[in-house]
Amino acid sequence: KGSATGTRFVLGSEVCTIFEDRQGKTRKIHNCILAPSVEVVGQINEQLSKFGSLDSDGRPILNNISPAELVERLISVDPGIFVFPAHLWTPWFGAFGAFSGFNSIKEAYGDQAKNIHAYETGLSSDPLMNWTISKLDKYAMLSGSDAHS
Repeated sequence: KGSATGTRFVLGSEVCTIFEDRQGKTRKIHNCILAPSVEVVGQINEQLSKFGSLDSDGRPILNNISPAELVERLISVDPGIFVFPAHLWTPWFGAFGAFSGFNSIKEAYGDQAKNIHAYETGLSSDPLMNWTISKLDKYAMLSGSDAHS
């Protein structure tokens, strides 16, 4: 109310990347994506539609693309795109989840870990839990409700 800039929006989505690791094991990780403009969202959609339908689900499933490739492709579209792991600790689809099998952001995102600056906690953890893991100290901790439904 009373803002000179008017209403602002955070343009974001969540996607599921499904890929095979080097050992041939199928992996699934949910990733959050934030975009700097509506125009960039169109370019993101163009890139991601190569890997799955963006219309069939509130959280699109992208096949045969690793989290590292997702980050690399998106920041090549616009360096202002912000990608980070969603609900880091959720057992099935969080990068650190019991069934995802990753022990670090570096392990999950490979050479693109340098472009990961945050993680989303989800409802499976709280700030105190995350603060006990020193390897997460360099990342911004974000918490929010799922906005893909």
